[in-house]
Amino acid sequence: MDLKSLPMNIIYISREISITDENTGATTYHPSLKTKYFNVVNGNCDVEIRTKKVGDGVNASYFREVKSLRTQYNPKNITDHRILKLLETCNGIFKKETK
Repeated sequence: MDLKSLPMNIIYISREISITDENTGATTYHPSLKTKYFNVVNGNCDVEIRTKKVGDGVNASYFREVKSLRTQYNPKNITDHRILKLLETCNGIFKKETK
């Protein structure tokens, strides 16, 4: 709650755990935070983004996918250019314009 009251943008980072179903072999990913703490943090967040590192060394790249979104954002309404640059790298953050 102290972080939320600060006059700045806050980014919470958490690891995740993977759970593989032995019967189907399907893998699901969940936050490693206990549910109680995840709900507290998530209740104060506008966007939940899952980031995955692919590759190693100089060949490493990062895949960013929006898992939940409080509201649909318009890039021209985001005044903090550092946040805008970060959000533009995430799949699913902005609506695709109809052509």
